[in-house]
Amino acid sequence: MDEIKVVWSDFSLDKIEYIAKRLEQKSLQAAQNVVSAIFNKTKQLETQPLSGTLEKNLIQLNLDHRFLLVYNYKLIYRLINKNTVYITDVFPTENNPEKIILRADKTL
Repeated sequence: MDEIKVVWSDFSLDKIEYIAKRLEQKSLQAAQNVVSAIFNKTKQLETQPLSGTLEKNLIQLNLDHRFLLVYNYKLIYRLINKNTVYITDVFPTENNPEKIILRADKTL
């Protein structure tokens, strides 16, 4: 099986930066741990791109968005072809889940 390429949207990278800055206010170590865990989790997608759970709040888009849970963040992604996973968002689980759809248009 060919290795899957993981591509990050600009929006998702902006969210990582925002998360890091917010966490750094409390603990630099916590920020580093969370950001590292998020990036490390994508390694799973290189061999198992369908391993995440379907994101029910994005089903109406018919793009088969999935997510992996990392700490209290949803790493939201979709398979855009057989060799590419596209990370669309990193969504804090403490936010209202219905806000996911409001953010989705930034990465379609």
